[in-house]
Amino acid sequence: VVVDLDPFDLDVAGSVTGGALRSESPLSGTLRAEVSEQEISQLAKAGVQDIELEEDRVLVRSEARVLGFDVPVSVQGSLILRDGALAFEPQRASALGTPVPEQLLAGADFSYPLGRLPYGAKITGVEVGWDRLVLSGEMKRIPLNRPIG
Repeated sequence: VVVDLDPFDLDVAGSVTGGALRSESPLSGTLRAEVSEQEISQLAKAGVQDIELEEDRVLVRSEARVLGFDVPVSVQGSLILRDGALAFEPQRASALGTPVPEQLLAGADFSYPLGRLPYGAKITGVEVGWDRLVLSGEMKRIPLNRPIG
């Protein structure tokens, strides 16, 4: 995680006498978090066997039970931000290596709610790269009330 702070005014006298950094207002800045393919796989819901992240593409492998048999299924799509959640939008699917009609994917909701983030953080962007997911955004209220050292 990388946070680039916006310029701020430091209360030097208060910081020295109080033993902790103090600013005139809470800090803010931009946020960039890289999440590995392995970490994404751990967050995936039950039933997902494997997730591959490639440039602008996500491939999810799983199995579906059909007539009592486990059938390998793969779904390719993209990740977007929607209503405070990280949403997977399926674009293609196949079962046993055969393309599945798009109508079967209609209405499917594959999303992970981001929930309330600390320090007023808001995720505003998502990029899929090779073996990683990059989330970007902003933080509005980063406190400076911890003792030095």
